[in-house]
Amino acid sequence: MSDFDQSASSLGKTTSASVRLSPIRLFWTAGRLTTEIYAPLLARGASRLIPLHLIEVGSGQVFSYASEYIQLSGRENLALIAAIALMELTISMLWSAAWILAIADLADSIWRGRIRPCDYQASLSQHFNQILIEQVRALAAVLWRVPLLILPALGEYIRLVFVPLVVILNGSYERGETDALQESRALCRGRFWMLTLFIGTSLFAPWLMQSFLHGDSGEMIWENPIGVGFGWLVTLFFNVFTSAFLWAIFRTLYPTLKPETKAAESQTSTIVLS
Repeated sequence: MSDFDQSASSLGKTTSASVRLSPIRLFWTAGRLTTEIYAPLLARGASRLIPLHLIEVGSGQVFSYASEYIQLSGRENLALIAAIALMELTISMLWSAAWILAIADLADSIWRGRIRPCDYQASLSQHFNQILIEQVRALAAVLWRVPLLILPALGEYIRLVFVPLVVILNGSYERGETDALQESRALCRGRFWMLTLFIGTSLFAPWLMQSFLHGDSGEMIWENPIGVGFGWLVTLFFNVFTSAFLWAIFRTLYPTLKPETKAAESQTSTIVLS
C-alpha cells in the first residue's frame, strides 16, 4: 500500500477523533495529504484550473488598468470607481466559488481512489448557487463588524474560511441540518492562530512572488509578457497548493463521506466486481 493509500485509509476510518488533533498535528497531517494528492491534482485538473487561473489574473489586470486609467485621467468619478469595485467583488466571488469547487471535487476524487475524474458540470449545478449564497452571508457577517474594529472583521473572515467546503462536502448541510457559517466557526475553534498564519501566507505570498519576479506587481502583461507570465505560472502552482491544503485540513477534521455518495460508490463497486 502506498503512502497516499495509507493516509487516505487512516483518515477514512477516523471519526470525531480527528477533531481533537492539536493544531500542529492537524497541519502536519494535512500537509502530508496535500503533498500526496498535489501532482495528480495538477494532472487531472489542468483543463479546469488553468482557465480559472487565467480568468482571475486576467480580470485583475483589467481592473488594475481601469483604476490606473481613472487616476491618470485626473477625474475623480466616484460612481465609476464604485462600479468598478463592485464588479471586481462580484467577479471575485464568482471565481472563488468555481475555483474551490474544482479543487474540492478533484481532491476528493483522488482521495477516494477514483480512476475517472468527477463531473464538474454536475457539481456546478448542484453546489454553485449555494456557495454564492453562503459567501454573501459570510461577507455580510464580516462587513457588519468593520465599524466596530478591523480586527474583529479579520477574525470573522478567518473563522468563515471553511464555509464553501461545508457546502460542498458536508452531507448534513445538504439535508438542512447544518448552518455553514456556524460549522465553519466550530471547525476553526482552537485552531485560529494556525489558520491565521496559513491564510495570511496564502494571501500575501502570491503578491510577493509576482512583485519579486517582475519587479512591479502593477505591470501589465503587454509591458512585460515574460515576467508577468512567469509570475502567473508560479502563482498558479502556489494557489493550487494552498487551496488543496485548505481542503486537506477540512478532510482531516471532517473525514466522513456523504451517505448518499458512499451508497453510490458501494453500488458501483458491486457492479464492477460482478
